[in-house]
This record gives sequence, structure tokens and C-alpha cells, in this order.
Amino acid sequence: MNPIESYKECLKILKNHHYKNYEIDYILQMNKSNDHHFIGYATSKENNDEMVYVKFKDKSMSEVYSIPDWDFNVDGYLLSELEQGYTIDYMSLECHYNTWCSIDEWRDELEHTNGLQKYLSYCQKNAFKNYEERCHDMLENHLSFEKNKTKPKEKSFER
Repeated sequence: MNPIESYKECLKILKNHHYKNYEIDYILQMNKSNDHHFIGYATSKENNDEMVYVKFKDKSMSEVYSIPDWDFNVDGYLLSELEQGYTIDYMSLECHYNTWCSIDEWRDELEHTNGLQKYLSYCQKNAFKNYEERCHDMLENHLSFEKNKTKPKEKSFER
């Protein structure tokens, strides 16, 4: 299954389990000879504190679990799973940004340094060298859009 297929499959599972208003943050792949499956994390579009874990192998096997908002952190989930042998199959730009911010904030307390090295290697291999700058621009554009969306600009009728 390629990243597009795993993304579509994860969306379908979310919808089938009544989580259609969730967007996928990231999908990891375990690709060992006797164990090939995917896990994904998705957040509610309506409430960022509502998050679910999706595990799927193929169309015959899928599970969805709710994650308490107090439990999720980058070190205990993403970096730990990368240390366990998972690889990143998909990650949204917003999730990358949030991951970079978390790593920056908690860098002295991270326990899964091998997972951190795997994440940083992934970013480097996928041309994220100026990623923090790109994420900052993306966030600024998003905030500008949200501001303009809630408060429309006045139209000018100059001739």
C-alpha cells in the first residue's frame, strides 16, 4: 500500500467508525516480514482535544481507539513508535509544525532520542531543511485567513 492508498484507507475507516469530522495527522507503517500494518492518528476538526488512534492492516482488520487529550505527546507516541521500527507513511504539514514545536519545547526532556534521530533523518531526506520557516509562513497564512474569514474586509468602491 502506498501513502495515498494508506491515507484513503485511514479516511474510510474513520468514516465507517463515525469519525468523519476528523483529519489525519500522521500515518506510520510497520513493514517487517511477519508484521505489516499501519497506525494513524487523527484529530477532530471541531475540537483539537479529541484524538483517535487507528490501526489497520487491510480491509479485513481495523481498530479505532480514543486517546485522552492529557495522554498524547510527541515523545511517548511518535518518537517511541519510530524507535520500535515504524516509518512515517504520511504526515500533514500542520502535524510537522506541531512536532517541531514540541521537540523544541521539550528537547531536554525527550526520552526517545533514537526516534528523534529517525524523525530528523526523515525530514532531511524529504527536503525539510528550511521546514521551520515554511511552517511559520504556513501558520501566518492560516491565521491571516482565519482572521479575514471571521471579519470580512470592507469593500472599496473607488473609481
